[in-house]
Amino acid sequence: MIAVNHQLKETPHVRAKVKALDASGRLTYIEVADWFENATDWGSPEGHEWGAKVHRIVGEELACYFDGK
Repeated sequence: MIAVNHQLKETPHVRAKVKALDASGRLTYIEVADWFENATDWGSPEGHEWGAKVHRIVGEELACYFDGK
C-alpha cells in the first residue's frame, strides 16, 4: 500500500489499522517522505500528486529493502 503526501493522516481508521499491522509484524510501514526531501516536479501531466519521477524514487528506495542493502 502506498499513501501519498500524508493521506494516512486524512483517514485515521486506515492509519490506525496500518499502525496495528506494523506493530504486530504483519506489515512493514515505511515512511517515505524523507526520500523526497530534494525532489522537485512531483506531479504528473495528468494531475496526479505523484508522477513518474516520484515513482522512480520509490522503486529505487524500496529495492534496497528487498536486496538486503
